[in-house]
Amino acid sequence: MILEVKKIKKNYQQAQRAIQVLKDVSFKLDDGKSLAILGKSGSGKSTLLAILSGLVGPDSGDISFLGESLSKKNEDDLTQLRASKIGIIFQQYHLLAHLTALENVTLSLEINKIANPIQKAMKVLEQVGLKDRSEHFPYQLSGGEQQRVAIARSLVMNPELILADEPSGSLDSETGTHVMDILFNVTKSKGMVLVTHNKDLAHRCDHILYLEKGVLSEYSG
Repeated sequence: MILEVKKIKKNYQQAQRAIQVLKDVSFKLDDGKSLAILGKSGSGKSTLLAILSGLVGPDSGDISFLGESLSKKNEDDLTQLRASKIGIIFQQYHLLAHLTALENVTLSLEINKIANPIQKAMKVLEQVGLKDRSEHFPYQLSGGEQQRVAIARSLVMNPELILADEPSGSLDSETGTHVMDILFNVTKSKGMVLVTHNKDLAHRCDHILYLEKGVLSEYSG
């Protein structure tokens, strides 16, 4: 099992009252399986993904990643975990504007002092169909191309788990479908949690859960 989430709770303070965003959220994810978390905008999906990545801590509950509790790790441990074993794909790409596609993908390899970073980055860019765009800057790439660079960046360290937050949400339908085809193809052997409001996209995953008013349950649609 790659991921086990146990009774996660998360509140946010709004004026004088606490808003409960997540209520006893629990689920498991096996190796090589994909899980869609479906829900409307504002349902807490992105908050849950941030907690799974260790970017935000829960108020209570626990997350085990590869059998180890995230609550027992300090910030440096969590940063290293995200740099090496957890790949995060954001809806808005978050590419560094002053770096080329190749440099954006190579960066984490260089930070982690991995041998042959350019060769490894080019291999992943080729996987997502961007070998010939490696020297282009983000402003020279379309939205779909930028998202494919973001996918390559998340995969280049060969992570165990992919966390994807509405990865096709800012793309047109045709481009979004193409990008998701690539994502599902290159993550077949990895665990993936995909948060989305797109039911068609959710049905491409092995399992679907639905998040509504902080409660996560089986999806019956």
